[in-house]
Amino acid sequence: MDFRSRLAIQQVFNFEELIEKAHAGEFLSFEFKLNQSPKRERWFNVRIFPAKNEEGEIFGVSLNLADITSHKEAELILTETERKLFALFSA
Repeated sequence: MDFRSRLAIQQVFNFEELIEKAHAGEFLSFEFKLNQSPKRERWFNVRIFPAKNEEGEIFGVSLNLADITSHKEAELILTETERKLFALFSA
């Protein structure tokens, strides 16, 4: 299975277009989910930005990819805990 087919359906990006935007001077930042299996997903934070020389001219593009799965899992636990506490004190 190729990389694109493993991305969550709603999170498929045109990376070529994003690289072009960064090469034109835009700073892009987003998160996406990669489904490794039906029970395992990984979350990534992506930052794409122009690489500039000393004169400030764009000569390329930098891509930063960080695995934020642990952070997302902690967010889910926190959200569920808040929901349970709200239900407990609202009753």
